[in-house]
Amino acid sequence: MHQGSGPTCAAVRCPSFLEDRGCNLDSREYSFPVESPVSLKAALLQALVSGSGYGLDLIERVRKQTNGEIVLRQGTVYPLLRGFESAGLVESRERELPAERGGRPRRYYRLTLLGAKVALEQREVVAGLFGALEAAR
Repeated sequence: MHQGSGPTCAAVRCPSFLEDRGCNLDSREYSFPVESPVSLKAALLQALVSGSGYGLDLIERVRKQTNGEIVLRQGTVYPLLRGFESAGLVESRERELPAERGGRPRRYYRLTLLGAKVALEQREVVAGLFGALEAAR
């Protein structure tokens, strides 16, 4: 599971579409370090595409959207969100909660127009990458 720093290990098998090109790993698995194809920043920005959210909500969205491969921590997510805000990618506001829900205010973040543009450009890059891989099949 990728938690924000360092490579993770991945088990690799020869994909079936490469077997006819001489790839033969005898169905054995090999492990080697690889970086996650998605950065923490990109995952967090993509989580905001579906709507505004507060820190813990966004942490859960990233975990679900990446099938648990990226797990953000509170000590990571809030500095990233503040950085996004400084860069003009998100805006935030505090919202009071009713007393029965804790009563403490939560800071909600949402994409700005610039943030939405950057998030959509990221999606196009990733879609292009995976489209190129599909074409290679």
